[in-house]
Amino acid sequence: MSDRIKELITVAGDLRTSRVISLSSTVVLAYDIILTFPEEVDYVWSAQWSTGKFLYLSCRYPVVLLFILSEMCLFHSS
Repeated sequence: MSDRIKELITVAGDLRTSRVISLSSTVVLAYDIILTFPEEVDYVWSAQWSTGKFLYLSCRYPVVLLFILSEMCLFHSS
């Protein structure tokens, strides 16, 4: 085999590994959200609006949305 074909095989394997790691991190994020959701409702959602609540919600949920969209794009293109 030529060097180019070997390199192509290596890149394809790396791409698959990258996709699996990305999906794994999305699953861990979903698991974290499921585990902490009851406490989040008690402590964050029921609290009055404050800077802390705003920062928490603005960091928590856009990240989830971006992870889901990223996974949809990664696995739709394959």
